[in-house]
Amino acid sequence: MIRVGGDSGKAGILSFSIVQTESEDGGETWSMPRPLNFHGAPPHLIQHSSGALVMTYGYRLVGFGQRVALSYDEGATWEYDWIVRDDGPDWDLGYPSTVEMADGSLFSVYYQKVPGDHRPSLLYSRWQLPG
Repeated sequence: MIRVGGDSGKAGILSFSIVQTESEDGGETWSMPRPLNFHGAPPHLIQHSSGALVMTYGYRLVGFGQRVALSYDEGATWEYDWIVRDDGPDWDLGYPSTVEMADGSLFSVYYQKVPGDHRPSLLYSRWQLPG
């Protein structure tokens, strides 16, 4: 997963989004990046013990917060914008990192402002896969 930023609209790619590239030879070569065509970045990707690919990312539009995209087919398709948190007061947030806990729940750490405070904080959420 690669974060896309800046003035990428000229290349036909949504600004502040993610493109996906894959390797089938252990990282020797990579496929051409494929735009996922939804807002959010930067990505953090793990594979859950259920087999699902779990990608957390910052969401810097109204409803500011941390979101998740899920793939149950090894990244061929994605269900996106599952909300982990949507109470950020503005766009200054993101860079999530997620781990799976022993019970299968997920624990994400990220930076985001707490409403009423102008300084970003290091925050976390513990959550479950939908289903």
